[in-house]
Amino acid sequence: MKCQHKTEAGECQSHAMNNEVFCFLHNPKIPLEAKREAQAKGGRNNRAKQPKPLDKVKLDDSKDVVALVAEIINCVREGLMDVKVANCLGFLAGQLLKAVETATFENRMDEIEKKLEEQQQVAEQMKEAARHN
Repeated sequence: MKCQHKTEAGECQSHAMNNEVFCFLHNPKIPLEAKREAQAKGGRNNRAKQPKPLDKVKLDDSKDVVALVAEIINCVREGLMDVKVANCLGFLAGQLLKAVETATFENRMDEIEKKLEEQQQVAEQMKEAARHN
């Protein structure tokens, strides 16, 4: 549900707090000092934190990406990875998978086109040879 606060510019576009009709900023139940403190922090407390750098992984083909996603799922289930970090890695893994699949498809198409050209050249040579005989 959207915040019900109205101004001359229109309605607030933020989501209302749970079981409330106003967002955090417009909720009259929240002290002004708490609102100022939250604005000063600017969401710093909501940043995803990864306790240690992650090891590099091989990401050369779709099998590698599937293995990475499986590892991410297990880390989240075991509480070893922040969900925000996992969401980011999952999104990036999906983008990488699309790129890998596209590159694989393009390579296969290039090979097929090359073989077709070779076959057409052989057919032309055979026609030319048949004309001379």
